[in-house]
Amino acid sequence: MGAVRKYAVIDPATGKLDRRIFSDAAIYDDEMERIFGRAWLMIGHESL
Repeated sequence: MGAVRKYAVIDPATGKLDRRIFSDAAIYDDEMERIFGRAWLMIGHESL
């Protein structure tokens, strides 16, 4: 595993999300690697 990266995505004072989580390429890459890269499940119609 690589280095742990932390992002301040929630402002504790307001409880609002930082809008960068929707557009920042580094956050996207981390999510793809750490969340979705571990296991994908096939989801589709039963006729597939």
